[in-house]
Amino acid sequence: MGAGVLRGRKDRRKLLRNRLDLSAEQFAKMWNPLLGEGKIGQTLLTAWIAKESLRNLLALARTGADRHQLGHAH
Repeated sequence: MGAGVLRGRKDRRKLLRNRLDLSAEQFAKMWNPLLGEGKIGQTLLTAWIAKESLRNLLALARTGADRHQLGHAH
């Protein structure tokens, strides 16, 4: 990765946080530098999006949602 992108523990931990727990500024500080990092940045963002999707799906499943609702979750 390029210099300055997710260098420290604090920066890397942002990838573990829930989107709703990040301010717009924190989200931009995580997202924007990764966009400029080429394939590795895109891979990290794809993994983060997948993690968020799974988090949302699991939250929905805990509500007792049926298969139809789970299958159409975004």
